[in-house]
Amino acid sequence: MYDNIDAMRKDSVFLDSLKLEDTMVNLYKDAAVVSFVVHTYKKDKGKPIEKRTRFYDVWVIRNGEWKAVSSQGTVLTATK
Repeated sequence: MYDNIDAMRKDSVFLDSLKLEDTMVNLYKDAAVVSFVVHTYKKDKGKPIEKRTRFYDVWVIRNGEWKAVSSQGTVLTATK
């Protein structure tokens, strides 16, 4: 796991692209739960890697603005 892009680059890991899949938003008055899958395509020292991660984000509205309050991700599939 990397904290930032620079750390990935130092370790020769490069993100080629990503796409969002299965996006769903459920609204509950002043809150929303958003679920989606991030499908990433990387190269780790030249070797291609694909990973699909399901995320659940919780948002609340405060003073007329949506604020993210929680995020959780679970790896669904990964190739190495």
